Amino acid sequence: MLRRVGLSSMLLPEPLEWLLDDEDEDEPPLRGTLSASPLEEEADASWLLPCSLLLPLCVQPEFPPMPPVATAPPEAAALAAAPRPSRQTSSNEVARMAIKAPKALSLAARWSQKPRRDASALYAAAGGLEFMNALPPSFPLAALSGRFPPGSLKTMQPHQLLAVLASGEALSGSRLAAEAGITRAAIWKQIEALRQRGVPIESAGAAGYRLPWPTQMLEEQAIRTALPQAVARRLGALEIHWEIDSTSSELQRRGSGAFDFSIVMAETQTAGRGRRGRRWLSPPGMNIYLSCLKRFEAGFASLSGLSLAIGVIVLRALHALGIDGARLKWPNDVLADSGKLAGILVELSGEYQGPCAAVVGIGLNVRLTDALREQAGQPICDLATLTQGMPPDRNRAAAALVTSLVEGLAQFERDGFAAFVEEYAQYDALRGVPLRVSSASGDLDGVGAGIDARGALQLQTAAGLCGIDSADVTVRRA
Repeated sequence: MLRRVGLSSMLLPEPLEWLLDDEDEDEPPLRGTLSASPLEEEADASWLLPCSLLLPLCVQPEFPPMPPVATAPPEAAALAAAPRPSRQTSSNEVARMAIKAPKALSLAARWSQKPRRDASALYAAAGGLEFMNALPPSFPLAALSGRFPPGSLKTMQPHQLLAVLASGEALSGSRLAAEAGITRAAIWKQIEALRQRGVPIESAGAAGYRLPWPTQMLEEQAIRTALPQAVARRLGALEIHWEIDSTSSELQRRGSGAFDFSIVMAETQTAGRGRRGRRWLSPPGMNIYLSCLKRFEAGFASLSGLSLAIGVIVLRALHALGIDGARLKWPNDVLADSGKLAGILVELSGEYQGPCAAVVGIGLNVRLTDALREQAGQPICDLATLTQGMPPDRNRAAAALVTSLVEGLAQFERDGFAAFVEEYAQYDALRGVPLRVSSASGDLDGVGAGIDARGALQLQTAAGLCGIDSADVTVRRA
């Protein structure tokens, strides 16, 4: 079987490629103009052309897939009998298949003296490349390393590469390329793409690439397992995306089709936002970006103080994780001594008299880099700072947030803001503090005097006590 391919998709012959390979993992492999084409990622790295075939148009043999072995262990047969994934396959079904794959491959490798051949058979039985592309972002790709035929992955997506590096172990570009069946240039491009998104991937010379600390990819099953059964039963949905414009925007787009207590999370956001349209920085694999939809039969008037109640709900989640030291800044910030720890955005829709719905967005800083602190434009803090560099597992932290949200929003629906006033007062960061409140009409100076029963900020001024219930103001220390 022959196919015509262009020069831009050719790979250098192995001896020449070795001579040009750069030992510095932080530099792209030196492959001249041949590595500049995006088509190179589609080439099969397991077969290298001799120099004599580097012509403007060449013919390249297309190797047939490796035949399966005559017999296979029961685990392999079970995997082969499993339904093949497709674009219509549910994420839960794909996840179940993915969980089975590494175990079956491991058993096959031990069972046979030719594990690569068995891996090829199982790879084909599992649906091949279609199966690999259907894996969820959190799937531990490292479990499959070296177990599929060279070139079977074709490309390594950013979320897959981050999952491989999540342990904090240094991995060389050559090893990553060999195990994924792609070129070092393709690995380097994805490393740079992650760096551009704010992931602090370090270069350790010949040792390769690594993260400065271990992290965990968000996994739906891990989060569900950590939820109390009563909370899990109430969830309308629990979704984890690798990349999305905004978790809150995603829930809003679904409108009436979204169920009560639908949760959407993402590893990274391209258009995350905070109060008054401010941009929320969302690098992947480091923090938690979460939105929750809550429906209310009552109207907007019954939701007075909701954003302040969400602040209390976030603190409850932190306390459940054993983390203290955070306080609340009116109207919707969670602070620590060194800066902003979490942000809250509540957006309402529906009828004024009811029913209505609230989309609650929360951004919680788990780990921050120095570069991110500089970009923020204000003092910011993270859970790593509050825990002496040992923040909780991100899935555990996400589960604590989900639990606190479901329980707290149900309490708010039943009892209103009155159920949260005392707790808010206990952690009020502005009480007794000289403040300047700025709005379109000018500045107002005074001393913070807590909040009222509706959640309005109380400011003791020279003219007396003044209530501020508009969120379109800026509150700073005087």
